[in-house]
Parts: sequence; C-alpha cells; structure tokens
Amino acid sequence: VSYWDFDVLAGAGGLYSTLRDLLQFVTISLHPPKTLIGQAIVLSQKPQFQTTALGFPQATAMGWQIITPGFSKTPILWHNGGTGGFVSFIAIDPAQDCGVILLSNYGDAIAGDNTLDNIGMSLLRDAAKVSLQ
Repeated sequence: VSYWDFDVLAGAGGLYSTLRDLLQFVTISLHPPKTLIGQAIVLSQKPQFQTTALGFPQATAMGWQIITPGFSKTPILWHNGGTGGFVSFIAIDPAQDCGVILLSNYGDAIAGDNTLDNIGMSLLRDAAKVSLQ
C-alpha cells in the first residue's frame, strides 16, 4: 500500500519517525530530564480526562492513553496508530521501567484491527514478570 500524504491534519498519519527516534522517545519518557523539556514530558503524561472502559480505569493524557490493565497495579501509558496498510503501537510501564515499540507494514487500523495492541500489552505483561536485578 502506498504511503498516505497529508496536506491537512498531518498529526493524524503524516508524521514520520525511525526506530532510533522512538527508542529515544521511550527512554526520555521513562526518565525525563530535569529541564524544561523534561517538565513538558511529565506534563504530557498527566491524565486530562478519566473514564472506565472494558472494566479498566482509563484516562487520556496529552498524546497518551493511560490504562491500568488486569496484569498491572500501576498505570501504563500507550498509544497506537495506523494508516492504510501500516499499524504501530508504543507503550511505557514506568513502574517496571520498560517500554514496547511495535511497527508493522501489515494491518488495518481503520477497520479496528488491534492485533498489534494486544501483542504490545502481552509483552508488557510478560516484562513485568522478569526481574532485571
């Protein structure tokens, strides 16, 4: 499938990044520096709206969805995305000090395919079982 090219609403599918960029984003999201950028990152992770869906407490932050799934006692920040033929998932678990990035050139986010989301949450669940100490 060819790339979507947005003239309008570039934030909804017109952003491009590399895996290296996303790894840096996960790292800085887990460990914000004590700078103005770090303060902005901390602010971006604070809930702005809260609700309950699918039996889990959920919240929306600036750029993040926040849930406390059944396998965790602490909130996980995540977001997904997709355009025609491509899907992505990124999440951080601050309590476990880990993150997940999944990128796929197969999938249909428009049709509600949440396969990558499920894989990402499973990886976070399993990561919580592993001690790095």
